[in-house]
Amino acid sequence: MTTRRQFLKVSAISAGGFVVPLKSSQADSHSCLPQPELLDPTTITKFADALPIPAVLKPTGNSKNAASYKVTMTEFKQQVLPAGPDGFPATTVWGYEGSFPGPTIEARRNKPVAVKWINELPMHHLFPIDTTLHGSEPWQPEVRKRLGNYRVDPTFSGLPFLNSAAADPPEPAPI
Repeated sequence: MTTRRQFLKVSAISAGGFVVPLKSSQADSHSCLPQPELLDPTTITKFADALPIPAVLKPTGNSKNAASYKVTMTEFKQQVLPAGPDGFPATTVWGYEGSFPGPTIEARRNKPVAVKWINELPMHHLFPIDTTLHGSEPWQPEVRKRLGNYRVDPTFSGLPFLNSAAADPPEPAPI
């Protein structure tokens, strides 16, 4: 007859036998993923190419209220690192109007502009997304535009959970 101690030993060893292969198979599955070839930054010639100067975007329309622009966001390949004889291939980037950095929109003070953003970016991001960060949860869209350094009504700022009623400060009380 087996004792309780012998039963527990056999049970622990058996359970351990199931856990170890699971962990090693998980490690094997990660090692099967293609690993990107990392660049050695010391091999990249510094300042080999001229700094790209973005083109000035021409308005698609103009009225007394606002100049209007149409800007398309796409994924494309662009030479970012030096090309040269021993150079690097073009890099996949996201940009505006087929360039990275995107074109310049020239605006004047107190003269509003209207921009129609056309999102033709792929549905999935170029890089893995850390869904533990606020705003990148699994139920949020992977790709979305976000405007910064502009005076933009929050309903149009790119974050779907903001609206102008929630984001606008309350009106000051009359004196």
